[in-house]
Amino acid sequence: MAEEFWAKIKEETNGQIDVTMYPGGAVVPTMEIPNSVMEGVIEMGYTWAGYYRDWAPCFGFGWGFPSVGLSYFDQMRLGLGHGLIEVWKEETLAKSGGKMMLRPILSEDFPLYGSKPITSIDDFKGLKMRSTGLAAEWFAAMGASTTYISGSEIYTAFATGLVDVGHYGSFGTGEDMKMYEVADYYMVPTIGDGIGAVWFINTEAWNSLPIELQYYLEWKILELFGPYGKEYFDQYKGSEEVWAQHCTRIEIPLEEQAKMNAIGLEVAEQFAIDAASKKCLAIVKEYLADRMAYIGR
Repeated sequence: MAEEFWAKIKEETNGQIDVTMYPGGAVVPTMEIPNSVMEGVIEMGYTWAGYYRDWAPCFGFGWGFPSVGLSYFDQMRLGLGHGLIEVWKEETLAKSGGKMMLRPILSEDFPLYGSKPITSIDDFKGLKMRSTGLAAEWFAAMGASTTYISGSEIYTAFATGLVDVGHYGSFGTGEDMKMYEVADYYMVPTIGDGIGAVWFINTEAWNSLPIELQYYLEWKILELFGPYGKEYFDQYKGSEEVWAQHCTRIEIPLEEQAKMNAIGLEVAEQFAIDAASKKCLAIVKEYLADRMAYIGR
């Protein structure tokens, strides 16, 4: 998505904004992206905010936040309508001493899949799971044994039985990697949809742009949570059809979703350790309560 987005930006600005993207780790290690942006080694980094929750604990309350069944529209309402993104923006500026900005990008849907079906909390007990972030803490609280496995090794881990169930990217990511070949089931609704992918932007580089281009970019980034983002999200949702041809679709009952989310909130409480993360937790708790009350009618 990012490549398509910046190609469109280059075209619409007649080359005034020309962003060259490199594969993850090609320029700087993933965990060094924020420092590299702050110091001007790179002008911008595209990454997952949850990797850096040791630096800014509030980043744990986006994607990776323990929740079941959030959708594209939930991302818009939670991130923009309820103000989660504003907390992230403010915290990034504060933590970086004004050297770095944060802007969000639409996150994908993240299905659970593997050799065993999950229809209730009890099904997590004894599972070997591939996970990361707050989601891993959540699954562990429900009885699973979790481990982090890199993307380059995840196919083999499922094929050899090293893990029973896990998640890595969206339906589309799994389709590209043919993960459905080493899974018998996939679970819906997806877990942990939310605000996760971000751009970290060097503030000095941003301020060097003419003000009209700054306004233009702000608007185009906002569009990622509008029609352009919806088109992208629908594209990845379409990949579920491929999974359905190879695996059994398991739907988690609504009452079990509510139980899982309740445990997720208990886990999340432990990671709300500063003012910004506590504010994010309050936002998410209020939103999930309203959402579950609505869909449970």
